[in-house]
Amino acid sequence: MNKLVEISKLMRLKQWIKNGFVAIPFILSLKFLEINFQNYFNLFLGILSFYLISSAVYIINDLIDRKEDRQHNKKKNRPLAKGSISVSLALIICAFLIFSSFWIVVYFFNIKALLVILLYFLNSLIYSFKTKNFAIFDTMSIALGFVLRVLFGIFCFETPISKWVILLTFTICLFLAFTKRRKDFNDGYVRKSLRGYTQIMLDKFIIISAVLAISCYVMYTNEMVNISGNYGFTFTNIFVIFGVFRYLQALHLDTSDIGDSGIIIYKDMVFLGNIILWGMTLILCLISS
Repeated sequence: MNKLVEISKLMRLKQWIKNGFVAIPFILSLKFLEINFQNYFNLFLGILSFYLISSAVYIINDLIDRKEDRQHNKKKNRPLAKGSISVSLALIICAFLIFSSFWIVVYFFNIKALLVILLYFLNSLIYSFKTKNFAIFDTMSIALGFVLRVLFGIFCFETPISKWVILLTFTICLFLAFTKRRKDFNDGYVRKSLRGYTQIMLDKFIIISAVLAISCYVMYTNEMVNISGNYGFTFTNIFVIFGVFRYLQALHLDTSDIGDSGIIIYKDMVFLGNIILWGMTLILCLISS
């Protein structure tokens, strides 16, 4: 039982929420309203394939960083850093996850989806071995990974979406990545890429990426209003702006732990409530349009 717990930590199950980006095209295209087994089975398989490949990437990253992680207050408790999982077992699990992910995509989906997940894996390898050590390249690589999740969903479910959603994904993930680097400074974490940042620089990057993200969402809602004539889409901008402000408040007042991407979602009930209200309002607008 203890070994299974350690394996689940190795795979970072808490981080699997990030792979929900794969479902964005499925939701925004209202494909979720097609209630049939095959439709939702494809959604399950699409998200599962990204769950598996992202866990493999986490293992590779932990294998590379295990010595450095031992010097970190929190990361020293990761299975590879503390030695509760052997390197050989981690490699076997990693190989199984990679094979399973690619097999699902090859067997159930199409060549475009396979190319996207291969590109994601390549981008992740480059990040693990190189770009994570260089300022700006590190955050751009992280944001690209989320864009590839959305593209993967587009090709898996064959549901094109607005270009503004793709740009929004990139910019909001840049915002989250820069805030995480800013938090690293506050925590005194020694990360190689931080040598290329200053706190003032990161504050400026955070502001720029936040403005870009909000602008992309505004452009998306304007596009939807022009297409549907439903001005309810414009109202959803309030939730997005509030969410960005709430996240920045948590960063600067240190009211929530945002050291791990997405963890604020679990701990800040106001932030979570805002996301739920935004999602419900947006879905209602899409359905009624």
